[in-house]
Amino acid sequence: MCCATNSGTRQRLGQAGVATLEFALIATAFFILLFGAMDLARYFATEQAVRTVASEAARHAIVDSTWTYSGAPTSGAAAAIAATAPLLAPGTINLTVTQSVVGSQTTVAVTVTYPFTFIMPILSPANPSSGLLSDSVTFSY
Repeated sequence: MCCATNSGTRQRLGQAGVATLEFALIATAFFILLFGAMDLARYFATEQAVRTVASEAARHAIVDSTWTYSGAPTSGAAAAIAATAPLLAPGTINLTVTQSVVGSQTTVAVTVTYPFTFIMPILSPANPSSGLLSDSVTFSY
């Protein structure tokens, strides 16, 4: 007997679960790639947001030559700067702005750090302490 009928359809004997197995194998690989791509996109968007905060803080420090800051930007001008990157949680951003004047030259140094953790464990770095994104901007005028 080569074929059996099952609810009016014909199937070869021994082939009943092959389509399910093939789907499970292909779907697993597809979803790993899909979620990996989404996680990488989240990483790059967060990295760009950190750069935006650093450049906006440097611009503000150049305009207000007495402004310095250190810590999480939760109030005042620092909170307005953190709001330029809505992807980041303001309480977890570490913003440091320093200004130094030597003669007639003013130097503004800005450092922003932000913790980032990949959702997909395969994308996480081997060193767990390296989960910080940071950007530094230095202007002299």
